[in-house]
Amino acid sequence: AFNSKRQHFLSLLQEALCPNDVIVFGVHTVSYGTGDFKGLVDRVVAMARKQSARVVIFPDDIELKDDPRFCASQSPPSTCLVTRKEVDHTMAPYLKQLEQYKNASDVLIIRDVDDSCYNDHCDAFVPNTRTIGYRDPGHRSFIFHRFLEPFVCMRLLNAGFLQ
Repeated sequence: AFNSKRQHFLSLLQEALCPNDVIVFGVHTVSYGTGDFKGLVDRVVAMARKQSARVVIFPDDIELKDDPRFCASQSPPSTCLVTRKEVDHTMAPYLKQLEQYKNASDVLIIRDVDDSCYNDHCDAFVPNTRTIGYRDPGHRSFIFHRFLEPFVCMRLLNAGFLQ
C-alpha cells in the first residue's frame, strides 16, 4: 500500500511542481521502516532541484504508548507518555539518512519534537495545557498543528524559505 501511495504522490508532485515551489512533507516513518524513507526523500529532493524548488521535511514520528482518549482524564504525565530518549532512539536511523541534507540550502529538516515535547518526554497533551493534542497514538490533532504553526513559520523565515 505504501509503494502505490508513494508512486501516486511522486507522479502528482512531478506534474504540479514549479520553479521556486516549497515542498513540505512529513513521513509517518515508524510505520513504514527505513528502507523506503531514504528513497522517497532522495526522489523528492532530486525532483525539487530540477525545478529550483526547495524541500521541508518533518521526520519526527511520535507514537504514544496509549490511546489519547484514555489519557484525557489523567494528570500529566499520563500513561501515553513516551520519553524523549525513546523518541530519539526510534528516530535515529531516519535522521542518519537525512544527514546528507542537513547543510543543504534547499532542504530544511524541522524536528518538531523540540516544540511539541518537553525536554524529557512527549505526552498526549499540547505542551503546558490540558488540551489533548492527538487523534490517536500516532496522529496529532488539528489543534496541535495550530499550536506548532508559529514555531514552524519562524524556522521557515530563519531559513529563508518564507519572505
